[in-house]
Amino acid sequence: MRRLVSFAFVLLTLVPMATVQARSIQDVISQFKSKAKVDCTEHYGTTGNTSEEIDTCRDKVFNKLSDLCNLDQNRDKPDKMLNCFSNKYDDAKDKTGIFTQQNPNTSGGLGSLGNASSLNIPAITFDKLASNVIGTLGLIAAAISTIYLVLGGIKYSASNGDPQNVASAKRTITYAITGLVISILATTIVAFVLGRAPQ
Repeated sequence: MRRLVSFAFVLLTLVPMATVQARSIQDVISQFKSKAKVDCTEHYGTTGNTSEEIDTCRDKVFNKLSDLCNLDQNRDKPDKMLNCFSNKYDDAKDKTGIFTQQNPNTSGGLGSLGNASSLNIPAITFDKLASNVIGTLGLIAAAISTIYLVLGGIKYSASNGDPQNVASAKRTITYAITGLVISILATTIVAFVLGRAPQ
């Protein structure tokens, strides 16, 4: 009889403790599920997303958090789980990959068009920009040099043997040829350097 009473006393003591402990771990789980849902709602926004999508996001975050903290093996340690969840919550969010993606339902700075990559806008690098600028300037210089070369030829033809006019025409032709050579060399050198530059 005494043993039966002792057993009943122990049982009555342990059952409430287990109940309190179970309620405590459930409180921890509920707390971080709620936190995950709030973060998922803020990430996806309040328009254009169903509650199922937000709940899926919440479950992914909490499942990753549970894996990181070994929840299944530590359900009887609510304090330990509380500390672990608090320390690894952000890590769990990052590991889901959800919060590193831009929400298509938010403007993201480009309104409803999305980000630049979704518009297939090519990226402009410094090399490409420099090549385009030098190429354009080279074409302009070559065109100007060609015009002066033609003008120098016309002046030479119209000089009628006059030494001053002949000398002026020769200078024009010389400058035109020099400018043409420099523009071609500059364009070629820039293309060569940019072509050999490490990507």
